[in-house]
Amino acid sequence: MFACQRLAALSALCIVLTGAHAQTAPAEACAQGPGLYAAGELKTAFRIFLACAIDGDRVSSFNAAMMMRGGESSDDDQPNWYGARVFLEQAAAQGYSHAIYALGKEYELGSPAFRRDPSLATELFREAAWLGDVEAQVDLATQYLLGRGGVAQDDRQAAQWYERAARAGHWGAQYLIASMYEHGDGVDRDEVVALRWYERAQAGGDEVAPLKVEQLRLRVATELGQRRLD
Repeated sequence: MFACQRLAALSALCIVLTGAHAQTAPAEACAQGPGLYAAGELKTAFRIFLACAIDGDRVSSFNAAMMMRGGESSDDDQPNWYGARVFLEQAAAQGYSHAIYALGKEYELGSPAFRRDPSLATELFREAAWLGDVEAQVDLATQYLLGRGGVAQDDRQAAQWYERAARAGHWGAQYLIASMYEHGDGVDRDEVVALRWYERAQAGGDEVAPLKVEQLRLRVATELGQRRLD
């Protein structure tokens, strides 16, 4: 059954690659999928993702899963929850951090194909976070900040993971770690460091950060002036 499905999918890939692309190698064919998706060629993109996923490409497995989940793989725009689960789990088993994180979100929120399991979600966030997935780092930090998903409330752990994500450029995490430095939550209180993170969050587009930058600049300047007088 699976062999027939694989053959059919690979045959579809051959059809897609006829004409000018007939000589394209499979690896190059898989790389065409995202561009076709971005161009709105959803059916063609999905056929490529599916063929490459069946052939073992983990990124294509993830992309196929996301299209199935979002209803972009069918003519009636209905999600294929169980098909999405198959390919999402396949990509996660291959160590693809985005898939591991997405799997965690499924268990966090629950869906027709996934029972809700907040503790398992946290473990998947942790696995993806260690692999460098920034969104997973933020969600893992939030689990610790709120003390949910099977972990005890721990500001220090939350700060460590928010700072990792902040250093990777996540402006939401930059704002949160700035707040933690400002108030001394999970880290030593340091308004100068807090100001730097608020400035980076402001540069990234956070809407509240400009107000915090203004407040802290005034406060830090006042404190420095007072120290000189002392």
